[in-house]
Amino acid sequence: MTLEKRIESACDYLPEGWRIRIDIERDAADVTAIRPDGTKVHMSDGERDIEEQVTDAICLARDETSANNKGQGHGAHAKPS
Repeated sequence: MTLEKRIESACDYLPEGWRIRIDIERDAADVTAIRPDGTKVHMSDGERDIEEQVTDAICLARDETSANNKGQGHGAHAKPS
């Protein structure tokens, strides 16, 4: 999947309140997942490309939201494609 398609997927699948930030500078790029409370999770490990980092950020957001919702009686969501 292209980065453009992955970003479109993020818009469709990202739980409410979550954000994904992509920082690009010379010789580097970094993806950060931002929780609804503002805490940040840096997705870069130096090995995965931006597309993989965006996918991981979506999965993190959905997994954490699903885990929080299970305690409140809500069902899980489908994984992004």
